[in-house]
Amino acid sequence: MVSLPGFLAVRYECSALRYITAVIIAVLMIPYSVSVLKGIADGFEVLAGVPYTYGVIILCGVAILYLMFSGYWGVAITDMVQGILIALGMVLLCIFVVRKAGGLTSMFAAATQSAPERMTNHPGLYGNIANCLSVAWVWQLVAFGQPQLVTKFMGLKDSRTVGTIVRVSVPWIGIFLTCSGLIAIGGMALLGPGVENPDSIAPALAFYSGSTIIQALFLIAAVAAGLSTLVSLVLTSSMALTRDIYQDGLLAAKGKTLEGKKSINISRIITVIVLLISGYMALDPWDFVWEMSTMAAGTMGAAFVAATFVGLYWKGTTKAGAVVSVISGTTVTLIWYRAGLTYIVHPFLPGMVVSIVLLFVVSKFTGKLSQHTVDMFFKKNIKA
Repeated sequence: MVSLPGFLAVRYECSALRYITAVIIAVLMIPYSVSVLKGIADGFEVLAGVPYTYGVIILCGVAILYLMFSGYWGVAITDMVQGILIALGMVLLCIFVVRKAGGLTSMFAAATQSAPERMTNHPGLYGNIANCLSVAWVWQLVAFGQPQLVTKFMGLKDSRTVGTIVRVSVPWIGIFLTCSGLIAIGGMALLGPGVENPDSIAPALAFYSGSTIIQALFLIAAVAAGLSTLVSLVLTSSMALTRDIYQDGLLAAKGKTLEGKKSINISRIITVIVLLISGYMALDPWDFVWEMSTMAAGTMGAAFVAATFVGLYWKGTTKAGAVVSVISGTTVTLIWYRAGLTYIVHPFLPGMVVSIVLLFVVSKFTGKLSQHTVDMFFKKNIKA
């Protein structure tokens, strides 16, 4: 089990669940990747003067080289260094913005005055400090339903390391996204209503700071964050297609296998194709990058959190319960998003609630899994 679809298929004795989750991942990783490319290219354009189109092309080229010569372990190792750069860049910029705006209270008041439609029509996103914090900390739960992160958890050396990861990552996600939200609100307060591209607020503020250190650190942090995220998303999407659907799904059903070298070559080809599709879409993306990333990440979070984590701690989960949970979480989140109800609450929350409730309810009234599968996940020294 080297992927989330693979884990769910084994945990719930359901090959169909492998295909369902792999398709969801492969499809939703594309807009997620587009949002990352757009975010970094905007930063290049504002801070380095590189035209947006050239920025997207350069980033795709670098990402392809990165993936070809480093692979999964290269991505995992560099994540730590990139994470430190991201932390420094976001925290320093956030401190500068809040101080420049005269403190939190003055900043929110100025943002409401300069961009009332954004502050009042999206209370679940902006509105006030309480809502800003709530959205940031909701994403702590979203993160544990992200396939690109769960896959890395599967590569940890032992179960004790998981506890350390959770204790570090949960507070960090909250701090990082709180800083992101405050930077966005500070941008509306300091730059006024004339911001044509909301995705350029953060790099524009770095430029506005007048500090070469902040500008350089932000640009490095943005590139580091973007490349790290982009390659993780592309690798996860290509793995869903090559490993979960093709190799472990279609070929395994016919009793066939792939040689190691051939499997790697196919994976590389699919990875490049996924990246090129993302790059092409990034050349003419949707208007607001936040909507792309939150829609994709929130949907996957609502779809997978319940089936993954309840399945690790409750023996009573069933195949039917898991399938209904994944489908309902995906459906409710997308409907909530498309209906424009994000001003009430982040779509992930209703999707996750429905997913969890249906997982328990359906599992109570459907056939149980085999004792061997239950023992494999809840008893020591039991092998598949």
